[in-house]
Amino acid sequence: VLVAARDLPDLAHEAIRWAIEHAEARPPVSELAGALAMSRRAFLREMKALNLVSARALLLWGRLIRASHLLERPSETVESVAFRLGYATGGALGKALKRHVGCSPTDLLKQGGLSWTLDVFRRQGLRARGEA
Repeated sequence: VLVAARDLPDLAHEAIRWAIEHAEARPPVSELAGALAMSRRAFLREMKALNLVSARALLLWGRLIRASHLLERPSETVESVAFRLGYATGGALGKALKRHVGCSPTDLLKQGGLSWTLDVFRRQGLRARGEA
């Protein structure tokens, strides 16, 4: 299971799975909602009711997890992964990884690549911060 927290609803598990699988397409929230057989509005309402992070944050984590996986491939460069996932430059991907995962792409690989990112993701979780 990708998300360690057992108390997360099925919606959260399905949404993050879909976000990872479709990260290269850079889908909008409405496409994610549609894939879960919901309207955008109903999806956002349900996310809020379940005290989950924003849909955009969920899609971002999907991209970062996918990036971490791709960076582990010897044939991929930071630039190629960045462009593949919709970042303007390798530096932009690096900043996103640094901000959300805590390290640069090079350091990410030294820390364990995808495993490191998944550990950070599991610790942060999908629950919204600062709410009951």
